[in-house]
Amino acid sequence: APVCDFRLPGVTTISADTHKFGFAPKGTSVVLYRTRALRKYQFFTVADWPGGLYASPSAPGSKPGNVIAGTWAAMMAHGYEGYVAAAKAIHANMRKVRDGILAIEGMYILGQPNVCSVAFGTDEVDIYVLLERLQKLRGWTLNSLQFPPGAVFSLTLVHTRGEITDRFLADLRTVYTELIAERDAAARANGGKLPKGQAGGPTLYGGQQRIGDRTILQDMSRAYFDMYYTVTDKEAKKPSA
Repeated sequence: APVCDFRLPGVTTISADTHKFGFAPKGTSVVLYRTRALRKYQFFTVADWPGGLYASPSAPGSKPGNVIAGTWAAMMAHGYEGYVAAAKAIHANMRKVRDGILAIEGMYILGQPNVCSVAFGTDEVDIYVLLERLQKLRGWTLNSLQFPPGAVFSLTLVHTRGEITDRFLADLRTVYTELIAERDAAARANGGKLPKGQAGGPTLYGGQQRIGDRTILQDMSRAYFDMYYTVTDKEAKKPSA
């Protein structure tokens, strides 16, 4: 595995979300600093607040103690040996998924998986249509990628149980084969040529890739959050229970 800790001169901080592979309650994380001088920038202090001196170890301020206690309990319950065993199982499962995808003709791996996530793509069918079929017909919800078009399967300890990854690989092969058959049938019906939108490139599902000005997408995201957190006049006047 590549060196990515403080042995690498450019690394100044290391963060870890303990609610993920630490199996702790959501909302907890840990950050390590290379030096105490860097850590000082995390602290938030106000000396001239009318309420007196205010000091917090970070900008968010108050934090729920229950999730901190839950994190401590989870880490004590699993212990060093438990986390090592989980890491080995997840990594072995990742290699299994990687090799299973490579065994499907026409599919390939993006990058070099080292830990727990496998990114893959194909030039034979629309990867975004493949993802939608997997979700609607087989119940698999994977994250889509862009630049290049692809998908990523992030594996956790849950996926090491039973035959979960075996079912995923079987469903992936089945849906992919069905799309190949549909593509070939469409080509035959069109005199040997694929109709527009049937090639391997992204169609509507990957339409965001075709927007040249990426600031438009950023503006749309900000507009979404602005509407999400906007209280209407009717809601504002609603009497409290």
